[in-house]
Amino acid sequence: MLYDKKWEQQASLVGFIAWLRTKNPNEEYEWGDPKNCACAQYFKTLPQSDNIWGTPISQQLDLLAIGLPRTFGALLERAEKVS
Repeated sequence: MLYDKKWEQQASLVGFIAWLRTKNPNEEYEWGDPKNCACAQYFKTLPQSDNIWGTPISQQLDLLAIGLPRTFGALLERAEKVS
């Protein structure tokens, strides 16, 4: 099997910020939707996405995502402030 660099990816604030920069800043997300909230969308891009929920990093990112307004641009600003 060939090596895939994605195997090294882990959830992190730095990775979350990089991912948020790819999103439309005006797009809204639904915080309470386990399939489409910002964190769930980010975790789906990672190879170990099923094992992230409930970890300290998922809780940190969730605290950022619960804030208002719930657009990817506003979430990016909140995440950059704590990085």
